[in-house]
Amino acid sequence: MLDIGFIGNVAAGGVLPLALQCRDASLRSIEPTGTPSYVIFKTDGSTIATGTMSIDPSGYLGFRMDSLSVGNSYEPGVLYTVRFDYKVDGVDRSCVGSFMVV
Repeated sequence: MLDIGFIGNVAAGGVLPLALQCRDASLRSIEPTGTPSYVIFKTDGSTIATGTMSIDPSGYLGFRMDSLSVGNSYEPGVLYTVRFDYKVDGVDRSCVGSFMVV
C-alpha cells in the first residue's frame, strides 16, 4: 500500500479536493481498470463516507479527482483517514492519506 501522507486541513462545512495517481507495481503511472473508489474512516475505524474518483482529467495518465463535502458528520479537531482503492492489470492496489477537520 502506498502512503500519500497528509492531504491537508479543511474547515467544517467546507470541501476537500481529493486526488489520486494510479500506479502499477513498479510505481509507474497507469490507467486503472474501472473507476477508483475511496473510503473515509474515523479514528475509531468506523466508516463515515465512501465515493468514487469520477473526474478523469484529459491527458493525465491514471490521474483521478473528486471532492468531498465535509458536512455535520465530521468533527473539528479530528484526523480522518482516506483509503483509495483501484485495480491495475487485475491486481487490487490501494493508497492511504489523511486530513484534519478544523
